[in-house]
Amino acid sequence: MDRTRFLGKLRHSQTCLTQEQILHSKTGEKDVVDYIFNSGVCIELRRWVYYQLTINSKHPSTQKYYKSSSARKHEETRHLTNYRRTIHPFSMINLYWEGLMAWVYLYMFFVTFFSTLFISNDYIHLFHMRRGVGDMIYAIDLIHCFFEGYYDNALHKTILSHKKIALRYIKTYFIFDLIALSPNLSLLLFVTTKNPYVVYMRCFGLFRIVRIKRLLDAFELIKNYRNYTSYHFKALKAFLIYVIVVMFLYSGIFILTYYNDIYTDYEIDNNSKTDFLSATLVLFLVSEGLEPLYNHILVVLVTIGIFCGFFIHLFLHAQVFQVWNKYFSAKSRNEDLMKQFKEYISYRGLPLKIKEKIMVYFNFKFENNFYNERHINYLVSTTLREQIMINIVHNYLKKAEILKNLPRNILVKLVTKLKSEIFLPDDIIVIGGKPASSMYFVYYGTLAVYNATGLEIAHLDDGDCFGERDMLINEIRTNTVIAITACELFHLNKSDLINALDKNPEYLAYIIEDSMRRFPMI
Repeated sequence: MDRTRFLGKLRHSQTCLTQEQILHSKTGEKDVVDYIFNSGVCIELRRWVYYQLTINSKHPSTQKYYKSSSARKHEETRHLTNYRRTIHPFSMINLYWEGLMAWVYLYMFFVTFFSTLFISNDYIHLFHMRRGVGDMIYAIDLIHCFFEGYYDNALHKTILSHKKIALRYIKTYFIFDLIALSPNLSLLLFVTTKNPYVVYMRCFGLFRIVRIKRLLDAFELIKNYRNYTSYHFKALKAFLIYVIVVMFLYSGIFILTYYNDIYTDYEIDNNSKTDFLSATLVLFLVSEGLEPLYNHILVVLVTIGIFCGFFIHLFLHAQVFQVWNKYFSAKSRNEDLMKQFKEYISYRGLPLKIKEKIMVYFNFKFENNFYNERHINYLVSTTLREQIMINIVHNYLKKAEILKNLPRNILVKLVTKLKSEIFLPDDIIVIGGKPASSMYFVYYGTLAVYNATGLEIAHLDDGDCFGERDMLINEIRTNTVIAITACELFHLNKSDLINALDKNPEYLAYIIEDSMRRFPMI
């Protein structure tokens, strides 16, 4: 083996060892950066920079894809040990950057719109300067996109490899971003705006409309980060789409009208006010504009403008109706349910601490979007209900040590018997000395295990299970388990496990034997 390959394998083994050490250490989520970067020049600055570059629990999307502290710690460790030069998509620096680019996107769209509206030489230097500021930020963003990871929903994994990131960007938005960035430099080659190619290049910035989804996603992140009202934000999002599409159509009409005037030798007066008013009359379905329709090209252009105006008005009306309908119906349901909670708490005379805990529970479970899960399960078919449950927990069951070698058909049987339970911090889940008739799987969250003397002996995280040995052998709980963070667990009764394995006794024997080997166990 040559020296280069040997050193590469050595570095890989050292990285894996470091990653294992971190995952099994007692470091918390915020201590991973300190654990990895423990020496060197400007250590505090480097730690701060990498803390901004890696996954952060404050990012709105983190809680969606990495619910528990254990999952976040594992992802942070993977990022910092293997992909340090990649910006994590759920990092704070990426959140701030996406927010900045959302405003730059709007700014550049307005600049492009007005630069196509005012074609005369009097304004060209003004728009060059305004456009130049935005283009410099866009140039940085073009490079940034090659270093920003993304979450793959199909793989349920964050992609941080530079090769995969670059390949995905080149296949999707790179060409559009490059075209939209080119006009400002190209226009410096021309000294007059009468050249039709100058006007043509000005409209290149309109290619940014293909990135409108990024703008909407950025505003969605801002809304979740700042906890803004979702219905007001939905109305704002619909308004932004409307404004951007209208500006895009305005610019398109100006450019096409200008070209038509050039190639038909029609006298051009460059009256921006008249052009703007004509386009407004067309898009708002008032008339065919102020200019006479002196050739078939203008007739086609006006017809397209009327069709576009009809559809954008239809979109706006549909969005307004949807926001109005959802706002009042959902608000009424949520308020009725919250009123019932408060009346129940008041009637029972519960103390303040219990009141707060009840509200924390419902906010954690429903995330302020209340729904009747029992009613939903009643509406769907039995097969669909089982498929929903299998999709939710099947991957987590495969992580459980005692079940990961079981065939899929047995796992499917077990999945249909699981019951979801939510526990808040400091909730006691099982108590030592009590009868053991069930076991638990940790969907997400962190739990602490205490022995009979009150000594903390272990922590349990996502994918762990507990209670199987006591359930199958001892029949009495040997330890106590308490929730450290908010947790969701899946509960499996002993009778359901035995019934699922009644035709496969060898698997039941395997589970009992495996649980005997594991220590400490509950």
